[in-house]
Amino acid sequence: MDCGMQLMHWTQLENDHPDDASSPHSVYAARRRANPNTTRVLIADDYADAAKSLAMLLAIAGIETAIAMDGEEALAVAESWHPDICLIDLLMPKVDGLAVARRIREQDWSSRPLLIALTGRTTAQDRHSAAEAGFDHYMMKPADPATLVRTIQSYTSGDRCPCTACDTPYP
Repeated sequence: MDCGMQLMHWTQLENDHPDDASSPHSVYAARRRANPNTTRVLIADDYADAAKSLAMLLAIAGIETAIAMDGEEALAVAESWHPDICLIDLLMPKVDGLAVARRIREQDWSSRPLLIALTGRTTAQDRHSAAEAGFDHYMMKPADPATLVRTIQSYTSGDRCPCTACDTPYP
């Protein structure tokens, strides 16, 4: 299903090291300085209403989005569009969110996208699996819209992700 590009973010995981020059924080801060007016967010979720609502919310905040309705489409969009941030549902058809994260992490792109698991799955094992797959954050559905936007804006400006915006911080 092709939703097309539309104009229109989390639990902190152990992969997030703000003082490391290769961390997403420094990568996003550098990207933001280079082009301060555009943040690209890929929303990968098979629930169309949720994906479209999130895209509209982010558009209001001035964030550019693309929607993918399954894991296969998410990988294709990520490869061609190189988003700054990927919001990925863990349970999607064709390719699940964990596999999507692993495959994105295998890419040799010039900048490392921030990966956020956006899911209804709640167990500690789910969080652990997400961290192992390469997710930087884990956010429970339904995500608070204000927290989501605030977290994206904080992260892309190079600020440390506020733990109050996170579901469950990881060490």
